[in-house]
Amino acid sequence: MKKKLNIIFIALCVATAFAQAQTPATVPYSCNFENETENANWTLENGTESNKWNIGTATQNGGSKGLYISYDAKYEFSREPWDNSYVYAYRTITFDEIGEYVIDFDWKAGGFLNYNYARVFLVPNSITITAGMSKAVDYGLAGHAFFETPTPEGWITIDGQYHSQINWDTKTETVNILNKGNYNLVLFWKNIATSSYGTNQPIAVDNISIKKATSTATENISSTALKNAVAYYNLIGQKLSKEPTNGVYIIVYDNGTTEKVIK
Repeated sequence: MKKKLNIIFIALCVATAFAQAQTPATVPYSCNFENETENANWTLENGTESNKWNIGTATQNGGSKGLYISYDAKYEFSREPWDNSYVYAYRTITFDEIGEYVIDFDWKAGGFLNYNYARVFLVPNSITITAGMSKAVDYGLAGHAFFETPTPEGWITIDGQYHSQINWDTKTETVNILNKGNYNLVLFWKNIATSSYGTNQPIAVDNISIKKATSTATENISSTALKNAVAYYNLIGQKLSKEPTNGVYIIVYDNGTTEKVIK
């Protein structure tokens, strides 16, 4: 009888795990964490870390809920400064076209440069993300110089570190998707076991939006005339302010084609 009950319990756990699998969202996408069905599609990869991602009512920028770090099971927007924590929250998004997309979100964070901070990425969903995994994205680890910004191959970074902004602010970033498919919008929080650096306030995020960038291509002009460079990107998808004078980069043309350039 005991064996039978164990089998039933295992089967229920497996069924629950499959039931909690994400349904990829489509673009345009928006999330203010007020919809419980949408909230259930977020993966909070906290493992056994003491500072965890939570969706709750401790802080928000409008409405009643937000996404934030808490050390006491989401009841407070605060971190335990004496514990190391490397945790992730992510949502799977389908990008069914290559090209430029605009990502907006509200955020606030305490912390301190290189010590306690957040980072934001778009990551192909074929890549497994696990709590405690930090060396690939952490400043000063895995052979990276202390002030270097490491970004794993295939990941698209959405700016650098998020910290030292204790009031709500809005981030707007344009990214270039070079390969269509499913990506995870990933939020990473690093917490170092010291109270010496930054405020005790961790990271909070709200009002996330992803949409296709407005096309600037002109209609009724020949394809030859249309092939003018409209944007430049580095190899991890970050938009550049101008064409580089050397190095390797991607040119996006106004007829929808791209070109890899080596100077």
